[in-house]
Amino acid sequence: MKQVFAILAFTLLYGLFSPETAQAQKLNVWKGGQPGRQADWNCPRNWSLGIVPDQTCVAVIEQNFQSGANYPVISTPVELVRYLMLLPGAQLEIGPRGHLEVELSDACLFEGELLNRGQLVLEPETYAQLK
Repeated sequence: MKQVFAILAFTLLYGLFSPETAQAQKLNVWKGGQPGRQADWNCPRNWSLGIVPDQTCVAVIEQNFQSGANYPVISTPVELVRYLMLLPGAQLEIGPRGHLEVELSDACLFEGELLNRGQLVLEPETYAQLK
């Protein structure tokens, strides 16, 4: 629950002080587990808003304490995402044919585990933080 409040605070503060966020940002939290597509990033039912994250969304992946937790796997190119928050204890996998591009990556948070065997496109400021 603390993570959700931290996400909301981050989004609110960044939205207030960032000129790029003139349009409202929507938190779209990974929930996973859709039968037959448990880990499919491109399955709308795996997301809290019922849509796959796009450039109007803050894509949030948080730690899942349920047994058999399913974290997202990107196995094909996906839509451009505005922000990405990978919280502590969470995981994101980009498969060999996967491609993820983050538009405002200087505001991203990478504190979970990123398994990148595909292509991740980030701004230079964020890339420097991942090293």
